[in-house]
Amino acid sequence: MLVLIVVVAVTAFSLFVAGYQAQLQAEQAQAHQRSLEDIRILSVGTVLNGTNMNASYSSLSFVAGSLDVNTMMVNELLINSQFVNYYTVTPLGNSTTLRVCPLCNAAAYPGTVNEFNLTPLEQVTISVNLTLQNSSDPTGGFLNPYTLATSGPTDYVAISLFTTYGNDFTRTFAAPTAIALTEQSEIFTNGTDTPVVVFDGSESLVPANDTIVSWSWTITNQSNTSWTLQLEGEKALVQQSTFVSGDTYTVVLTVNSAAGLAGTARITYVAH
Repeated sequence: MLVLIVVVAVTAFSLFVAGYQAQLQAEQAQAHQRSLEDIRILSVGTVLNGTNMNASYSSLSFVAGSLDVNTMMVNELLINSQFVNYYTVTPLGNSTTLRVCPLCNAAAYPGTVNEFNLTPLEQVTISVNLTLQNSSDPTGGFLNPYTLATSGPTDYVAISLFTTYGNDFTRTFAAPTAIALTEQSEIFTNGTDTPVVVFDGSESLVPANDTIVSWSWTITNQSNTSWTLQLEGEKALVQQSTFVSGDTYTVVLTVNSAAGLAGTARITYVAH
């Protein structure tokens, strides 16, 4: 009887050790897998919200790439620390788009998935509508009322991707700072001096390692809002006779950076 008890105890202990070793090996394998995960957020592009004098974004997309030799599962996306509940994922060079909606009811949002796989060395474009998800806008990205599209201009866009192993891959893109100036000048053409107004955006600032790729001007007569002038360029020249002397004009400068973000500035010009 004693021998039987000893044998049972030894067997139980052996099973315990074997189970512990199996658990330890599984945890070590998971930790190793977690350490191999690497996602790079490569670039971002935005679409300006034209209903707010180009002062905010209505949507954005970004490119993310895998540097892991194994497949990673991404189960959460945050933009500026806001949880995104609906977005699309399209592999580069592939026309198949995956619709991801972590908290969606499959019956209400057929064809959606709760998470997506990022295969080894794959690059994908992820797109988000910066609007509130509701019955009238089911593809809106956010569940909470605060969205980038209604909060005015943003100084940065921070994108975070989380994997099922608990890794957080984040990159922050800083927006350029638009600075708009005006001055009176003259141009000499065919022996004649012509008074002009110079709209100058050359003092606009951009974060290090980035550049401004476009300057867009929208000039509106406050007394006659149907009168609008669209201009392009770092410095835009307009003949002074184009404006009505004494009228006040709203000038909006939008600068776009190579990183895909925009900054705006609004000033007032009174015609002479």
